[in-house]
Amino acid sequence: WTSNSGKKRDGTFEDNSCSEGFANVVITNHKWICDHVKKDAKFKSKKKNSIAKGEFPIDEIGCIIADEVHTVGYKTKILKLVEKINPRLRFGFTGTLPSFVFNRWVIIGSFGIPVYSAEIKKFQDEGFLSKIEIQPIRCIVAEIDKNRDLLYSINHKLKLGDRLPDGTLIDTSIPFKMEHEFFEQNSEELYSPIFDRISELFDIGNKNMIVLFDRISIGKSIYNLLLDKYSGKSKVHYIDGSIDVADRERIRSELENTNGNVLVAQAVTASVGLNIRNLNGIAFAVQFEHLTAKAFV
Repeated sequence: WTSNSGKKRDGTFEDNSCSEGFANVVITNHKWICDHVKKDAKFKSKKKNSIAKGEFPIDEIGCIIADEVHTVGYKTKILKLVEKINPRLRFGFTGTLPSFVFNRWVIIGSFGIPVYSAEIKKFQDEGFLSKIEIQPIRCIVAEIDKNRDLLYSINHKLKLGDRLPDGTLIDTSIPFKMEHEFFEQNSEELYSPIFDRISELFDIGNKNMIVLFDRISIGKSIYNLLLDKYSGKSKVHYIDGSIDVADRERIRSELENTNGNVLVAQAVTASVGLNIRNLNGIAFAVQFEHLTAKAFV
């Protein structure tokens, strides 16, 4: 069952009695089930097709299995749902247990203490996760570092709370905005030496790589840069939210079935429905810690 259609995918929900050793299993997302569990609803599990009528028999659910259980947070809908169902057995799975103690204890209070955990290396050794090599590349613009009047210079002399010559009070948003404007105006010049270095570390002509960006203006600059830089070596593709779904699938299929491709993709677009199993490298062309880019990975 899904929240988009509200229609059954397979089978029919009927009497939830465990006759002849069988019980009903419903696979759905938390949005759908939250929408169908009403505070004042009267659940009648004996009625056939009860889910289709918006009546979900939570009083008879004996087990709940939740994936991505780290999304269970204080006062969230999914936490309220777990508390409402109150099953005898609860299983939660996550690859990113929160580091913040309060959030971790919310999960433990809802699903119990962790009974199994493993290091990433174990799953890499067993073939469930890819073995990766991380190569940080830093581009230093000397004239910016030397200019102490630039707010986004690492050596700037102005402090938060000071005022610019025009009287503008300096807060954290001003240098952030100025730095982004600088990136957008000089992205090709800044990223050119970075991708020169990547081509030295990575076999562009025989492997597939995806470059994730956040701002479309920067993404298009990188795309144009790589079209010229990797001409004759690799086929360069581009995806953002404006690209038709059919074209996205064509590009995804090409990367899946051939080598020597570079895909320049908007992180928020690539993180939804873009599963490429023939991918050898990822380059993060984002200006800050990007949760959507992490989600794609």
